Amino acid sequence: MNGIVDWLPYIDKPVAELRGQIELLVEQELQNCDLNVVHPEVENLLGGEVPSRIASLFPRGVKRSQPNTEDVAMIKKKCSGIDKSRYELSNCKSHARRAILHSYMGHQEAVLTNLLPRTLAQQWATNNEYMKGVCDSVNNVLELQEGQIRDLEEHRKHIQIEAKRELAYLEDQWRDKLLQNVEGAIENGT
Repeated sequence: MNGIVDWLPYIDKPVAELRGQIELLVEQELQNCDLNVVHPEVENLLGGEVPSRIASLFPRGVKRSQPNTEDVAMIKKKCSGIDKSRYELSNCKSHARRAILHSYMGHQEAVLTNLLPRTLAQQWATNNEYMKGVCDSVNNVLELQEGQIRDLEEHRKHIQIEAKRELAYLEDQWRDKLLQNVEGAIENGT
């Protein structure tokens, strides 16, 4: 045996007395705990009262800092999204600008009415193929890991069976040596 082996689940049988003692210890530990206590932040979210004993543990609670309004305004400036002004006809003064806007709008309409219906099925099929590939990859990883777990369990079982043989051999040696010592003590004592 290479390591310390306390209990071999594939070889040893659990003792009923020990199982009862363990269950009793678990019950005693659970009786000492107040299972009705909710974290103060959860109760604040629910709008309930916080018991004073628990409130004393978290006097200020844990709150996230609020973002600075200047930072938020700066982010909104940087990420303004789509510039809708290019599509507004009311701000357009020149004829050339109106023609450009009309061209933009015509292009968008053509894409939505002609191109999108023709390519949507292909986009759907492409996405389905992609999702199938992802699912297959995940299933392959899952099968590999399940195989590794099975191999690990078989390895543990094999090691424990070997340990059982070695423990039986050591116990036999111990018993033989004990008998020799007792016989030697009896012979020397008489």
